[in-house]
Amino acid sequence: MADEPTPEDTSSDDDPKPDGELDKMKAALRKANKEAEENRRKLKELEDRDKSESEKLAGRVAEAERRALDAEAKALRFEVAIEKGVKARWLSGTTREELEAAAAEYLADHPSATGNGPAPAKPVEDLRGGGEPAEGPEPDLRKIVDSIPRGI
Repeated sequence: MADEPTPEDTSSDDDPKPDGELDKMKAALRKANKEAEENRRKLKELEDRDKSESEKLAGRVAEAERRALDAEAKALRFEVAIEKGVKARWLSGTTREELEAAAAEYLADHPSATGNGPAPAKPVEDLRGGGEPAEGPEPDLRKIVDSIPRGI
C-alpha cells in the first residue's frame, strides 16, 4: 500500500499551474464567504434582538391586561358592596350577578347586618384612662410595705 500514489504524488507537470488570477479569485471567494457569514451572524443577532424586544412587549401587554382586569373586578366588587351595604371582602364572584347573589346570601345569613335582626349586645362602657386611679379608698402604704418579705 505504500507503493500506491497519494494525491500529492499524482500531480504531474502536465497539470496547469495556478496562475495569479486563479489565486486572486480564490482569495476573493474566501473574502466573500467570510463577509456573507458575518452578515448572516449580524442578521441573526438583529432578529434575536427584535424577537426578544417583541417578546418583552408581549409580556408587558399581557401584564397590563391582567392588572386592568383585576382592577375592574375589584371596582365592581366595591360597587356592589356599597349598593348592598355589605363589606366587599364578603363578596365573591366575577360578574355583577354573582356578586349580587353573594351579597344577598350574606345578608340572608346575617340579618343584623341590614338592621332587620336583633342588634348586637352593646359593650358596657367601663373604660378608664391608664393614669386615672380607680374610684375607691386609698391603699394603706404602711400595710403594703410591711407585707413585703425581707430575707437576710
